Amino acid sequence: IGAKSGRDQFQKMGTEKLRQEMLASTNKYASFAETEAESLETFITALNTDEVPRRIQEARDELEQHLITENQKAKAGKDQDMLKLFQKAAGMEIRITSAGGMKIVFINLDSADTDRIFFVIVDLVDDKVWNIYDCNPHVSGLRTLIEELNSTNNLSIFCKQIRGKFKDLISNK
Repeated sequence: IGAKSGRDQFQKMGTEKLRQEMLASTNKYASFAETEAESLETFITALNTDEVPRRIQEARDELEQHLITENQKAKAGKDQDMLKLFQKAAGMEIRITSAGGMKIVFINLDSADTDRIFFVIVDLVDDKVWNIYDCNPHVSGLRTLIEELNSTNNLSIFCKQIRGKFKDLISNK
């Protein structure tokens, strides 16, 4: 009787402990389920408000801006490629100097030395008067060329004339 009563009591204690653990576990899962249900309810409530359409529109706007930027970059890249092709074909390039002037560079003028560089640096002072700051190699008649540029303000003609002066230097070697 004593052993059976001890075993029954032991089983009763084990069963009670098991029941408490199961209750704790059930409470833990119930709490987790309750938290998840609240999160889901918050999400569903957000779906029923103006927040979701606003966020969708923001995402669309952001995507559209990104596409516009990428298209502009692609176009700028194509423009740069075309400019480089033109510069190579024309043998002329215009660069902006650190002082804000324009360095007009000519290449492929000398068939004996196609890499030889000829350049002139001009600047427009106060948006009115053109000046020549450097010319390499030096050519005669620069004063006349700059006076004509100042009277016509036609940079294209000036470029043709200075190119001709550089070509004359090569021919007179």
